[in-house]
Amino acid sequence: MLKIDAQVHIWKSDRPSRPWDPEYRARYRDRPSFLQHAGQTNTVEMALEEMQEAGVEGAVLATLGVYGPQDNTEELAAVARWPERFRLTGIVAPGSANLSVELEALRRGGLIGIRLPELRSSEAIRAGAFDPVLAACNDLGLAVMLPSVNAALPELLPRFPHVTFFLNHLGLGSAPPIVGYREAHPFAPLREVLELSDLPNLALKLTGVPAHSTEAFPFRDIWAPIRQVLAAFGPQRLTWGGDFTRTNGLHSYWEAAHYLEEMPGLGQEELELLYAGALLSLVDWPGRA
Repeated sequence: MLKIDAQVHIWKSDRPSRPWDPEYRARYRDRPSFLQHAGQTNTVEMALEEMQEAGVEGAVLATLGVYGPQDNTEELAAVARWPERFRLTGIVAPGSANLSVELEALRRGGLIGIRLPELRSSEAIRAGAFDPVLAACNDLGLAVMLPSVNAALPELLPRFPHVTFFLNHLGLGSAPPIVGYREAHPFAPLREVLELSDLPNLALKLTGVPAHSTEAFPFRDIWAPIRQVLAAFGPQRLTWGGDFTRTNGLHSYWEAAHYLEEMPGLGQEELELLYAGALLSLVDWPGRA
């Protein structure tokens, strides 16, 4: 069965030959997620080794931002070296005067969508702060990764019908937890997510979901919420991802790549959609569709 990971992060530890952005370090120094990243090295070669072991054929590289707000060079280099294995979701400056030109250049380098971590404020959305970048994505057929559920999404998404919007991490509003820290009720926001299922250009990423489990593989305590989103969105709008690097201390990558196959009631057709089919139908990945 073809498996393509919807979200993998790659980066190197902060070093003189490839320094991090000082503002990134200052911004996240007191946050647990920064402590997880600090001092780590997670190269594309390391990701490929894990993918090979787990039977994952391709992945979408999600720019993390440690090198600068719009530095996608690590991901672009990986796509150029292994074009059959990788594509990327990059970060751009939403207010850039040359958005269309920049996005088109990135698209030629393997960009299939952008990450908009700033897209959290309903007021900013309703004021049109993101209209230029979303209009450019609409024209170019690029997807947009959303950080969380937002009250303005029902107004926003119909205005850009050629954009597929993906809610990261099932739309739970937080990245998977690190060792020693767990949300008390991680699936509480799911009610708001399910209410958005009638938006046809909204999809969900099943990224890092086992990190919210309190059980060992195959993570039976997360099966119920996954069934809820399957019933609401259908497998055509759900795509699996391991969220490699964030979840390494909580479960293995192999476990992340195989737990869905252990869920009772999921047939072959549904699994094929979840593991690759839905993603490839929703983004532009030449040679993979």
